[in-house]
Amino acid sequence: MTKVIMTISETMGIMYDCLHHANDGEACVIMSTLSNVLVEACFNADHEPTVYEPGHVRIDLPPDTGCEATFKAVRGVIEQAVKQYPDAIKMY
Repeated sequence: MTKVIMTISETMGIMYDCLHHANDGEACVIMSTLSNVLVEACFNADHEPTVYEPGHVRIDLPPDTGCEATFKAVRGVIEQAVKQYPDAIKMY
């Protein structure tokens, strides 16, 4: 099961943590793709992911990086994926 935690705060910045494989091929492709979109947004903001390895992506960004809209949009897609794959993806 993939476990996702994401916080987006104007004062604290952005934290995204996606851990474990989904054990469902489609859900895994969705989460891998979305995680890589966020990694690219991180790179475009001149930051490195905190963790970027198979089965684990963590991003910690300070406030005002210009990534907030991208992370909010991806959060919405993850929320839809959780509804479609409740046995494979959990968001906290």
